Amino acid sequence: MPFAQVSLNVFAARIEKEIDVKIMNRAHGFWSMGIMAGSLTGVQLASFGLAVTVSLVSVAVVLMPILIMVANALPDIKTTQSKTVTDEALRPIPNAVWLVAAVIFGATIVEGAMIDWATVYMVEIAGVLSGSEGLAVTIFSGFVTLGRFMGDALNTSYGTVFLVRLCLGSRAIPHF
Repeated sequence: MPFAQVSLNVFAARIEKEIDVKIMNRAHGFWSMGIMAGSLTGVQLASFGLAVTVSLVSVAVVLMPILIMVANALPDIKTTQSKTVTDEALRPIPNAVWLVAAVIFGATIVEGAMIDWATVYMVEIAGVLSGSEGLAVTIFSGFVTLGRFMGDALNTSYGTVFLVRLCLGSRAIPHF
């Protein structure tokens, strides 16, 4: 899955560059929407009593033709001529980039933990045993989707640096 994520990010970045419009957050929003739809579908299929294998194969059979059509409909992005590796390309990575990478790493861990543990929380702590405990992932993904769809407009209006500082600053405030 990481290879798909990287290639989709590169593709979205190329589209942004070609049309000079920010779309990366919305691209990630669709990723979150997929998680939301997948978790909702999983909850529904589980409520029918289908085995996990049957559910996964059924979803794959339905989605594969759709995904092939979507992939074939993607715009053809002209790539610039590949450059040879220069000394500049091999220079050390600036400390600020390492800092940004650390923040992204932390955010990814938090998001992954929420997705991984939301259902466990619903069963173990909240005591939800109705078969709908998987909806916790759906709801979480819905809020992530909403935030990501708003991200490009906020980024365009306020700028990346301001948003990063705002988000990191909000984490410094104790939450009770």
